[in-house]
Parts: sequence; C-alpha cells; structure tokens
Amino acid sequence: MTVDIRLAELSELDWLLNENDYLPDGMVQQKIAQNEYIVAIENETIIGYLRFSYFWSFIPYMDIIFVEESYRMQGIGRGMLAFLENLAQEKGLSLIMSSSQSDEGPPQAWHRHMGFRDAGAIVDLRPLQDVTEVIFVKNINLGNHSDLSK
Repeated sequence: MTVDIRLAELSELDWLLNENDYLPDGMVQQKIAQNEYIVAIENETIIGYLRFSYFWSFIPYMDIIFVEESYRMQGIGRGMLAFLENLAQEKGLSLIMSSSQSDEGPPQAWHRHMGFRDAGAIVDLRPLQDVTEVIFVKNINLGNHSDLSK
C-alpha cells in the first residue's frame, strides 16, 4: 500500500465538504487555500484527512483527524500527524495542540500514544457540547516526530 500524504488541493473540495458538512459555508475552501487541510491518498482516493487551525494565531491546533475505517491501525494517522509536525517545524515552531471530548477514550489513548500529554480541560462548552474537552499538547523538538517506523 502506497499512501501519499500532502496538503489538500481545491480539486478535493467536494469530498472535504461532504466530510465536513457542519462547517459554515466557505470555511472548507478557505482552510484549503490557507493550507490547513492534510490529506492521505491511496490510488487517487482520499482515505483520511487532518484539519488544523492555530491557537493564539501561531500554535498549530489539530481540529480533527479522520482515517477511513478499513485503513485504520496502519500508520496513516501517524503519518498525517508527522506531516503537521514537519510543517510546524519548518515555521520554527516546537509545540502542537489538540483536544478530545472526555468521553472519547480511544481518541485520548491515540493522542497519548502519539506523544501528546494532557494539558488541562475546558469544562463548559455549552451549548456546543455537554462534556468536558480534554486539551493535549506535544513538544515537537528534533527527534520527537511521529514517524511511520513505530
């Protein structure tokens, strides 16, 4: 299996719109234009994506990472995370952030396995969600990448 991991292109807009139908109109296209979508592609088919934004306007914050069910546990999520880490390091940054709802055990375990550490929580996000959001941070100094060899 050969998977290409790269920044999303406008030609992938329809697929990403379908996957992100809860975002306001125009936001997906804007985030593609700002290079804030990473896609994993096999045989010209998107099999996963990572969308990020910036906390405090400069810390990459992983909004969501998704891999199609049949491709999970094959290092694709790790590869997209490594791509984000490389983007951040190219900008001279040494930290990335992410979060997960407190009732989502597997995503929290994945974050910790990828080297994130717990950094706190937001306990009240009503009316958006009724559960606590756990915040994760990861230092991405040299030698601390989520490479595909693990």
